Amino acid sequence: PAASPAATLADVALRVDALVAASVVYVSGDTGTGTDTGTDSEAVTRYRVFEPMREFVFLQAGAEGLLQLRAAHAGAMAQWALALGTEPALAEVHADWRNLLRALASGADPQLPQAAARQAIDTALAARWALDDIILSPGALDSLRAAAAAAPTHRSALVQALLASHSFDAGQRGPAVAHARAALAASAQGTADRDDRAEVLTHAARVLMRVGEDVVQVQSLLDEAILLARQHGTPDIEARAMVMRSVVLYRRERDAVGNAALQAAALALWQRHGPRARATSGLVTYAIGLGFLRRAHEQLPLLEAARAQAAQHGQLGLLAFAHSVTGYVLADLRRYPESAASYRLCLQLAWAHSDWREWFYALFNLPRTLAHQRRPQAAAQLLGFAQAFYAQRFGELGREDLPEVRRTRRLVAAQLGPEGRSRGQALWLEGAALSMAQAMRLALDQTAVA
Repeated sequence: PAASPAATLADVALRVDALVAASVVYVSGDTGTGTDTGTDSEAVTRYRVFEPMREFVFLQAGAEGLLQLRAAHAGAMAQWALALGTEPALAEVHADWRNLLRALASGADPQLPQAAARQAIDTALAARWALDDIILSPGALDSLRAAAAAAPTHRSALVQALLASHSFDAGQRGPAVAHARAALAASAQGTADRDDRAEVLTHAARVLMRVGEDVVQVQSLLDEAILLARQHGTPDIEARAMVMRSVVLYRRERDAVGNAALQAAALALWQRHGPRARATSGLVTYAIGLGFLRRAHEQLPLLEAARAQAAQHGQLGLLAFAHSVTGYVLADLRRYPESAASYRLCLQLAWAHSDWREWFYALFNLPRTLAHQRRPQAAAQLLGFAQAFYAQRFGELGREDLPEVRRTRRLVAAQLGPEGRSRGQALWLEGAALSMAQAMRLALDQTAVA
């Protein structure tokens, strides 16, 4: 029997225990990630329905009953997402990930009322701090797009901004740009809450900058976002916009000092106000800024702290990013075997969680390490693959990335001998033709510990 609204936690526990005793449900405990991530997050206890019982209930429910079950499930997940707040327990999110995806899919179901679409949008937006570290799959993106289309005026600017950011991270460049422009248009029309506008501008600017859009427009969007965030007292959004502004500053003016100063200021905001997860992210971005100032020995302690915190709190995407940046810093210090090992860890984490941007950057930066280990063929092939992959999925490389390509290609050509340039170009084209699985296998083979 269902618990009444006034049931105490002890009542609910007794009833759940009775269901376990009757073999209706069973207890399992895991982190919800399905992999050994090295995190020390506590196991999440789950109560799961035995499959024969689930099938029996579905058969008894009928079409109308199933719709009611889906609506009830989506409602429960909306409450769950709302309770996550800005400091979500990521182990819990991983454990309930399939339930979240089902709730988003309910918002795209035409058999459910339009309220289901609005509820799915609210669920996704309530969970967006958890989604900083977890990329929505193409299927989940399609569900959220369908919900946004079914409820076009409901929180339109913010949901379009969220879709822009996640579409870009999923490698869907065209939809990402379309969503970013839709978010800006909705915000300009006044359909965004005033408190949301800074966040909308920051997400849209990030996507437009990453795909190579007008940097002057991007700078203007970020300057407005910073001002609005300060006015409305949203330090998290202010810090995010400051980090993006630092990238624009470096791209436009090559101002490494100003770049690092903005990143340090953003880190200080996160450390004072939270969220904790963003403070960990801020350690990585500040470490990157120090790299432009050639302060590699200061970078490593920051990255070590970031890796430890990301692992502790289950931030798997950020952990992959920190390993990638660590690999780059170790290569700057000519510690090439350690650099290769860091890139390998990044590749494995990013592949397991479909984090294709971090996977790309590990593949893009690994060739420099391989070339210094005198492995020019693999270096040329992986760099050829990485650049083709990015162009297809994300757009243009950043201005700061291009010197890396030229230096690595020159080193590879020198190692390949008299025919180095032509041979390097042939290997580059071979790499561009690799599948993702082939590129991954090549990278893992080259970074395997002897």
